[in-house]
Amino acid sequence: VDVVSNGHGFVKNLSFSRLRELDFGKCERIPTLENIFEVFGKKTIINVELKECGLEKFVILLIARFKLWDSVIVSAFDECENEKEIFPASWDDLFRVQRADRRIQVALLARSKQNVKKAIYFARIYNITSIHASWRSLIIDGKSLVAETHDSSKSYFLSTP
Repeated sequence: VDVVSNGHGFVKNLSFSRLRELDFGKCERIPTLENIFEVFGKKTIINVELKECGLEKFVILLIARFKLWDSVIVSAFDECENEKEIFPASWDDLFRVQRADRRIQVALLARSKQNVKKAIYFARIYNITSIHASWRSLIIDGKSLVAETHDSSKSYFLSTP
């Protein structure tokens, strides 16, 4: 935080309450997800990436409270693509979101070619319509995965960050 705020140290070593005290310029503070939903909820699409296990319950409640089923996408990487000790959330958390409230849109995040194929497989099983993939992972053996998924019996939205 040294470079962007009046604080010192690494984000991972600071508590949330300490981070909220820092000034990021012109008295700007780190907003909460609730703040983001209040200000931007109905104005834009918000992609909430889960980083911690167990946060999905809080996110589900906030989406319902603000009635943002059409404005929020909840996403996560598969555990094998996460640095588990830093970001332990996974697709399992997304499946729990989907089971808890079918109105909430979820997206499987994938970096590797192997995980894009895995995401397509799970999207079919769990009826998930969004996969957010790294553009480099969308060509396998000279064939576009976008074309392959469009040729299948069900369409999936593949987007690249």
